[in-house]
Amino acid sequence: MRLRSIGRLAQLLLIAAPPLLIGFLIFRDGVDIPVWDQWDGTAPLFEEMAAGTLGFADFFAQHNEHRILFPRLISFGLGRLTHWNVRAELFVIWFLALVCLFNIWQLTWRSGRKDSSFWLLFSASVLLFSPLNRDNFLWGFQIGFLLPLACVTACIWVATYLRRPFNFVFAIVLCTICTFSIASGLTSWLLITPLLVHAETRSRSSRKWWAIWICAFLFEVCAYFYGYEKPARHAPLWWSLRYPISAAEYVLVFLGSPFTFGTNLPPLPLGVRMGGLLVLLLLICAVYLWSKRDNRILLAEGLPWLILAMVAVSAAVLTTIGRLGFGPAQARVSRYVTFSVMLPIAVLALTSVVRLHWTRSFSAHGQLVTRAASFVLLLPFILMTGSSFLSDLPVWPIIRQARLYGKTLVSFINVVPEPESLARCVFPYDGRVQTAANVLNHIGYLRPSLLQSNLVRNLADPASSGSARFGTFQIHVERSGQIEVGGQAFLPDKRSPADAVLITYDNTGGEPVICGIVSLEVPREPRLRAAWDASALPSRWGRLLPIDRLPRGQQCLLKAWSYDAEACRAYRLAGSATVTR
Repeated sequence: MRLRSIGRLAQLLLIAAPPLLIGFLIFRDGVDIPVWDQWDGTAPLFEEMAAGTLGFADFFAQHNEHRILFPRLISFGLGRLTHWNVRAELFVIWFLALVCLFNIWQLTWRSGRKDSSFWLLFSASVLLFSPLNRDNFLWGFQIGFLLPLACVTACIWVATYLRRPFNFVFAIVLCTICTFSIASGLTSWLLITPLLVHAETRSRSSRKWWAIWICAFLFEVCAYFYGYEKPARHAPLWWSLRYPISAAEYVLVFLGSPFTFGTNLPPLPLGVRMGGLLVLLLLICAVYLWSKRDNRILLAEGLPWLILAMVAVSAAVLTTIGRLGFGPAQARVSRYVTFSVMLPIAVLALTSVVRLHWTRSFSAHGQLVTRAASFVLLLPFILMTGSSFLSDLPVWPIIRQARLYGKTLVSFINVVPEPESLARCVFPYDGRVQTAANVLNHIGYLRPSLLQSNLVRNLADPASSGSARFGTFQIHVERSGQIEVGGQAFLPDKRSPADAVLITYDNTGGEPVICGIVSLEVPREPRLRAAWDASALPSRWGRLLPIDRLPRGQQCLLKAWSYDAEACRAYRLAGSATVTR
């Protein structure tokens, strides 16, 4: 009995290890700064609030191809509670991923598959909480991805195992949240329908609930597309039909992407092969279930997992329709991984269901052979999962460094604007960040507050003589209209590279004036050591500084400062140079 308890505890710890790891990485690498779509998807809510004009239409407004009503409600509520501390959203996303794992456990437990529940849950935990999901776990806007996924996975077991009318009521609520969180959420109504059909028997009461189900779906379709406008930057919807081979490649890469990282193999062909193998296994299982459809017990066991697989497939197809114009490489972006991993999780469960039913009359030797064959089939997925899991661990501190550089750019946006860097690291459309940042700063929703002066004395001791402890500064080449500057920059108290480097010149009063903000180098192939030791990240920096940043006809003493974006402090680097414009 004691050995069994120890074994269960060990299994629980193994299942909990990936979520705990990701929770730690979020705590360590999450940065309190809005990025990308948060500037035009969430920030306008607080701008309207500050102006006193916030209304339901602001929450329901279209964002790209989505109606993100419920993610906006969550982000706005959290924002009011935390003064929009983006890190709070990251932990909500982590919690929603836990809900997805809980829903998979519900499917396993309610289907009675206790013999294989550990391996299925452990696999689901590793795939859901893989470091590959960095874009989802480090970007608060991705509540819009995890919320509908948590709802649709919950809807699968709710529709299957709850009694009427509770299965219909909860399914309608959950599908509504999916619909108004992400564009592919509309498919949740179609995916859940077979589960309700299988769970229902013919009766007058049943017909009433089916009428409610259909009316709710049609109403939400009309509401979704009322005033809908096709996003201008997206390819025409018919491209998938015009280029079917490219569309098929995009779908397969989308589905196989979790297994394409951390190897020297070409990622797109590998994604096509791994995705194709998963789709082939899914088709074999689906054909077997169809051939045995009179066996209601087998169908009840396999159908929920088949629907879970179709969540991934439908997401792949709809993403292809909307994003094919960006090319198949775009199907490997990190934010899609959370949807694509639903396919291998479902296929793992389905193959177990089909194998056990198919081999129930086999001899002991025959069953052993089928188990061995199943393991050989799983082996490439196991190896690729391990390599992908490890390969993205060192990317997390790199993202943190990039976010902190973006935080620096926002802090200086009124006094040292860097429009090109802002477009590359924060948000690509001119003027949006500055407008929103000033409103957020006015209502106390930005930390630290926006800087109101370009004098370095607000951040550091202007008379500092500099120290090699914080890094070095030197001029490499003076070109026509530009000065190539570079060196190294550290934050020794944090044992990490600087968040940014500030370039200053001394004005006529001898005070350093900030004239440029420089990012540090990004490693092409990050070392695994960087996952736990930030000092392993590159500390080198360099930039071509436009000479028109300096006052005309004046001999300028250039200096550089290592900048801590969270403490809003600067530390002078060793070295200086004199330049005349």
